[in-house]
This record gives sequence, structure tokens and C-alpha cells, in this order.
Amino acid sequence: MRALLVRLHRTGGLSLALFLTLAELTGSAIVFNGEIDAFINPSLFHTKTRGAPLSPDLLANKVQRAIPLAQVTLIPLTTKSGEAAVLRVEPRAGKTLL
Repeated sequence: MRALLVRLHRTGGLSLALFLTLAELTGSAIVFNGEIDAFINPSLFHTKTRGAPLSPDLLANKVQRAIPLAQVTLIPLTTKSGEAAVLRVEPRAGKTLL
């Protein structure tokens, strides 16, 4: 009986270790989602224009004028020259963006 319990404990422990390792690897990839996306799609995160970036208020107003059904819900307060500002846009209440 002891040998069976030891084998069950070992098999269960190794299975759980495999599952936790997989969860750890996928979870750590999610943490670096922005960096991975910038590596895969660099053209989405860099601009060809140079100069001072637009202020957050002006940028949000331009986006909302370009997409009237959307509202800006997240905007970076600072951006570097040559980097694109990544904004979060959501539909206005009761509207859809599609």
C-alpha cells in the first residue's frame, strides 16, 4: 500500500510541477506583452516624424475627433520623440466601434 501511495504522490507532484511551470512561462510572457509586441511590430511603435510630441490633451482630442464613437480611456502622460503614443480607446456608452 505504501508503494502505491508513494507512486501516486510522485506522479501527482510531477504533474503539478509541469502544470505550474507552464503557467509560470505563459504568465511571464503576459508581463512583457508590450515589449514583445514592440519587438514583433516595431513599425507600430515608432514614427518617422521628429520634434516635440503632442500634449496628451491635444492627442486625445484629435483621436476623439477622428473616431467620434470612441472615447480615450488611457493615454500616456509622456512620450519620447520618435515614439508613437499608445492609447486605449473604448466605445462611448451604448455605441459600438464596428
